[in-house]
Amino acid sequence: MHSSRTPILLLSLSAICIASVFGILYDFFVINPKPEGNASAETISKYEVSALIDSALNAEIITPTASFPSEINSPFRPQRFEPAVIVPKAAVTPPPAAPKRSPLRLRGLMRNPSLAIIEDAAGETYIRAQGDYVKEALIVSIKNNSVTFKDSSGSFELMVEENR
Repeated sequence: MHSSRTPILLLSLSAICIASVFGILYDFFVINPKPEGNASAETISKYEVSALIDSALNAEIITPTASFPSEINSPFRPQRFEPAVIVPKAAVTPPPAAPKRSPLRLRGLMRNPSLAIIEDAAGETYIRAQGDYVKEALIVSIKNNSVTFKDSSGSFELMVEENR
């Protein structure tokens, strides 16, 4: 029974292949035939070339123009030297004082996760990670023995204080 299936499978596979080849050939020759007449690649390119030549011959020529000021400084003309006019300096106002930052003390650091133990002037203790705020100061980074902060006055760094 197994041997009778093999020729049928081969015949059906052959029929499918022949049908697909005829389909491809039908598309190539019947649906998309070659252009008839004198429409060759040379004729089309000659037409395009003549159209380009016509458009180039009919194009408007634009000449760039430049205007110069009436008086040009020439390196060969003698220069007129006039005495400099001294203008008194205006009173400079100092920039407004930066807000006073609250005093903070770095009491210690913890690892895994990195946390900073910070004490303010009132003695209140904060345990914060990088990206947290302490008294309006952002913790930018926590290192081995220091913490970098950033506030409205700028960046500053606190070191771990050792008890003596």
